Amino acid sequence: MRVNGTAVQAGAALVVRTEQVYANCPKHIQTREPTSAPGIPTALGRGTSLAERHSAWIGAADTFFIATWADGHGADVSHRGGNPGFVRVTGPRSQVSPDYAGNGMFMTLGNLDLNPHAGLLFVDWERGETLQLTGRARVEWGNPRLVLFELDEYAHVAGTVSAGWTGPGYHRFNPAV
Repeated sequence: MRVNGTAVQAGAALVVRTEQVYANCPKHIQTREPTSAPGIPTALGRGTSLAERHSAWIGAADTFFIATWADGHGADVSHRGGNPGFVRVTGPRSQVSPDYAGNGMFMTLGNLDLNPHAGLLFVDWERGETLQLTGRARVEWGNPRLVLFELDEYAHVAGTVSAGWTGPGYHRFNPAV
């Protein structure tokens, strides 16, 4: 289940006032389990154009997360997944990814129609590093449906997630790349 709402601390408890609750589609989610604890977060770099290493990282990704927000509708973070190569880097500041059919709620795409600002998070499962991208995204509503992203800035950080994970279990519904 997926929950969107407001969380507040109440003593030792975290209380969530739910505003949206719905089933999350398991399609395209790769299964992994951490095998070690995260390290100490350390900034490795910032910039406005992707380095070659970052482009290769994104192009080989099988998972990323996208954060969106629209006035009056709130924030949303969604998983995007597929076989390695489902995200294509089209330039030092641009990339495109398919929007595979999921739960049919269109939370991310609806937010992007109202507000193009977005954040993307890519995880390096072997090194325990994250690549955080901020910029603007737009939806091409064709067949296939695509999300085009233009980078404003990136942050490359180590130690934010475990540097050890089990190998991915690819979902049987991932389309061929």
